[in-house]
Amino acid sequence: MLTSMSLSLNQNVDQYVRMGHQRPFNAEDAMATLGMAHKKLETYKEAAEYLCQKSYTTDDMLNYFNQVFPSASDRDSNKSREAQEVMHTQAGAALGEGTFWQLFNTVTYMTDHTLGRNSDTRLQSAWYGQNQNVKKKALELAVNM
Repeated sequence: MLTSMSLSLNQNVDQYVRMGHQRPFNAEDAMATLGMAHKKLETYKEAAEYLCQKSYTTDDMLNYFNQVFPSASDRDSNKSREAQEVMHTQAGAALGEGTFWQLFNTVTYMTDHTLGRNSDTRLQSAWYGQNQNVKKKALELAVNM
């Protein structure tokens, strides 16, 4: 079981459920793996609840987006400016409005729905590629700011 949510938790991508049909089903292995998934979901829930209670200032918001989407110059990157533009209109914008949860959701919205050449490359990148790393960084940064 590999989800974009588990990828954003800074988890090892090698830890996912894979049960082939060549071997007999092992209930103990399945239960252990599901326990790992439950633990990841619990960690994500705790991070979400924490971020929902953490308000940001305008300086925090600018600093956050500029760190998540760095620029080669001293100016805001195009992606940072895009994040600032969509943060109030993206799906779920009203959830946690004014909190770091809103900022993190803006990043996940962009990585999952706007960044990339097309939906296939966007999905691949969001689950396994560069945008997976962006989401990991964004969650860690939001929790630590």
